Amino acid sequence: MDIKENEKYWWNVESLTANDGYYPSEEFMLKGEDIISICHSGDNAYDVEYVMQKPYVKKQLQKFRNDFLRGVIRQYGDDGLQKFKTRHELKMFLVWDIAWAIHEDELYREQRDGIAA
Repeated sequence: MDIKENEKYWWNVESLTANDGYYPSEEFMLKGEDIISICHSGDNAYDVEYVMQKPYVKKQLQKFRNDFLRGVIRQYGDDGLQKFKTRHELKMFLVWDIAWAIHEDELYREQRDGIAA
């Protein structure tokens, strides 16, 4: 798996509305160093908090309404909505989810394309 530290990685964030429709997707960018920092075994909360303090991440997070953030969790089932209640917790989940989605997407792309060993 080869996430490059200095590269920018874009992800289309999808969000489910309360009545099972979809909001228009939104692009979100994380740098490779952020993905590498977050995507490891064990608790990722400290690393997510650190990445969320970066000015370019803060700016991107401002555009998301709370219901859009809740909709990201709705895609995984309503159980998560009980766990993540504050706006800060919703934003943390979003950053964590995007980092892992990019990480896994790169891993599967490499496997699919025969790049990974």
